[in-house]
Amino acid sequence: MEWFNSQNEKIQDGSINDPNAKYFHLDTLGMTNPCIDSKIEAPFYLEYAVNNTYGLQTIPQDVYLDARNNLTKEGGCNDLIDQCRSLAISDPDNTGTNETINAACALATQYCFQFVQGAFTQASGVSAISAPYYDLSNSTSGIHSTYLASHSQLTHPFM
Repeated sequence: MEWFNSQNEKIQDGSINDPNAKYFHLDTLGMTNPCIDSKIEAPFYLEYAVNNTYGLQTIPQDVYLDARNNLTKEGGCNDLIDQCRSLAISDPDNTGTNETINAACALATQYCFQFVQGAFTQASGVSAISAPYYDLSNSTSGIHSTYLASHSQLTHPFM
């Protein structure tokens, strides 16, 4: 939040002179499962897929090992993130107007999401965030159909 506040202050005091800069009203901010730092979070997408509190191994071992390699190998996810960050130093106001930085950071994002964090999606065909069978909000999974069709739920006064 500190970064957003500092950007808002720069917009208000004119330090950021960009017609596309918009004041971000933080009191209206809502984030659902935001990936704030891929270098920190990407390894845990993989770990959680094979070592979780549900006792499920949701991706095959070979997919897990391949994705771990894509994370740490030379030129892989971590290296691409480091390149993005080292270039971003030359944009201290984070204006996002430098095409070289944008290209490097877009490459890091695409690679990491496709070949590391996307391992679950590629192996299973469903999103890691909303895997239909385990997603309580998904009415098509069938796990809740018996409960939701029960007499007590159908006659509940709030339905």
